[in-house]
This record gives sequence, structure tokens and C-alpha cells, in this order.
Amino acid sequence: MGLARSPRVAKVVAVVFVVWIAWWLTSLLRHDEQRDRFGTVRVPGTALLELPEGEVAVSYFERGVDLGERTLDVPADLRVVVLPAGGAGRGGLVLRDPGLATEEWVNSEGTGRRMAEADVPDGGRYRVAVSGAHGRKNPEVSFGPSTAFLSTPAGIGLLVGIALIVIAAVAWTVAVLRDATSDR
Repeated sequence: MGLARSPRVAKVVAVVFVVWIAWWLTSLLRHDEQRDRFGTVRVPGTALLELPEGEVAVSYFERGVDLGERTLDVPADLRVVVLPAGGAGRGGLVLRDPGLATEEWVNSEGTGRRMAEADVPDGGRYRVAVSGAHGRKNPEVSFGPSTAFLSTPAGIGLLVGIALIVIAAVAWTVAVLRDATSDR
């Protein structure tokens, strides 16, 4: 029996692969724990935040609010302005609709919703000014890692590809284990 047909190798490969996929998916789906990784600004307010180069998720959050079955709407009067702290020669960041990545979450602190994505051209310090959200309870805007890639055709293709690899790995493992038990 060769190495490729070894039941022990099949079991190890299957376990490692399943653990890796579970870790990867969990890290992508834990936006509520990462939503403020780069900083939070209370509304109204201003703050200096250190933002990395690339895609950054912008989320709206209300502390102490649990809407039950209702969804959290981002206030129409909410205004977020993000400008480089140095200001020299660079314009402000453009916040864009996150498309399908508008997930909502509820945790022990309140309720939040992904409201925008920002493409940060240069990592560094940015001055964030937030206003509006009149009549809302403890509103804040936070900045964290983006997972918007998963809502694009390429991201969906990646997930489908991973699912097919998992199915093939499980089928291979079952075949190897079946062969190993039939040899006895």
C-alpha cells in the first residue's frame, strides 16, 4: 500500500484540512469582534486613527441597543469625513456602498451594521469627523478589516472552489479508509 493510499495519511490530511477551513471561515465571519480594530469614533466626534493601506470596513454601532427582530438602519443624516492627518496633497477617503457585505450583528454591547468600505491609498494617520445620528442611542462609527471580497464574484468563486476541494478531500479520505478496511 503506497503513501497516497495510506489510511493514516488520509486521516491526518482530513483533520488538518478541516481544522484549517474552520479557522479560516471563523476568522472571516467574526467581523463583530474585529469591527473596531483600527478605532472607533463616537457620534458626534473626531479622532485620529491609524488606518492600514487597502480595504477598510466602516461600521455603524449603537451601544446598549438590541432591536430584537428589527434591523438597524444607518441614519440618513450620518456624515463621516476621513482626511489624512498631514493633509498635504491627499484628498479625503471616499466611502462606498459595501454591496452584499452589509451584515448586521448583535452582541452584549449593542447592535451594529457594516455601512461602507473605504480604500485607503496610503497607510497612516487619518482624522475622522463624524456627525448626525440625531435621536440615536450611543452611536459610534468604527473601522476594521474588510471582508467585502467574499461578496464579489471572485470571492464567491473562491468559496465554491474551497467547498469543492473539501468534498474531494472527504471523498478521497472515505475511499482510502474503505480500501483499508476491505484489505483486512
